[in-house]
Amino acid sequence: RARRGAPEDRRKGDLLRWWGYALSLSLNTGTPTEKMWSHEPIAESVLPPPRMGRHGMSKNRWKAIRSALAFGPSDDASFDRDEWCFVDPMVTAFNEQMADVVNPGWLLCVDETMSAWRGKQGKRDSKKCPKLSWVPRKPEPLGTELKTAGCALSGMIITVEICKGKETHKDLEFFKEKSRFDASEYGHTTATTLRLIKPWFGTQRVLGGDSWFASVKTAEACAERGIYFVGDVKTATRRFCGAALNEATGPESGAWATYTSELTLGGGKTMPIYSVSHRRGESVHNFVATC
Repeated sequence: RARRGAPEDRRKGDLLRWWGYALSLSLNTGTPTEKMWSHEPIAESVLPPPRMGRHGMSKNRWKAIRSALAFGPSDDASFDRDEWCFVDPMVTAFNEQMADVVNPGWLLCVDETMSAWRGKQGKRDSKKCPKLSWVPRKPEPLGTELKTAGCALSGMIITVEICKGKETHKDLEFFKEKSRFDASEYGHTTATTLRLIKPWFGTQRVLGGDSWFASVKTAEACAERGIYFVGDVKTATRRFCGAALNEATGPESGAWATYTSELTLGGGKTMPIYSVSHRRGESVHNFVATC
């Protein structure tokens, strides 16, 4: 909803300014948006008055732009197909833009990220969050959980995927592809890993992931697509020599052990795969790696 008669560059400038305000507001999570234009000190804060309007946009203007913003469809037919339809196009556009303009370093990482949400939860309403997650260990424990890929050298997130729920997994890319070793489906964790790093297939980059992502199957799938993998294995122990590795690890803190095997890839190619253990006190941590 642009100002009537305003030139195109003015309208674009207003939108960019709106996003700047939105980013600033997101850093003041304990203060209601309504109070952020106040010229008086906020009683529950030791900070000076926020006075957001001094940067050039009134509260009414900011709210008017927010009320007009839409990032995807919100009609009944679209909600029938996907309850996240009103935000998915923005996520897709972000991923495509990052793949197009960012050349990440040699080391990538995958992880979980929380997008904090203070509003209401509800279905078929673009002003509500369809699914809230509670992850106490995160700095922002309540919100939308995302799976993300990032450049480990710059700290920049380069791919985002919304965690929509188990019922959607089987319909996503790579889920039903088969492992070359035992013809089992890749399943959720391996498929998610591949979707996050797909723009960089074949680049021989190294990917690191925690135990949610790490398994022999994930390492194998990445190797098939020209990506090296390293990650800590906790629960996904299929085809992983955890018991033998732990037995070979000495009792003293800092002790370690390794086993080496070989992956058979397409075209008759092979690649070494390593199982590594490291004792920290009474605990033994296990890792799988192809580099």
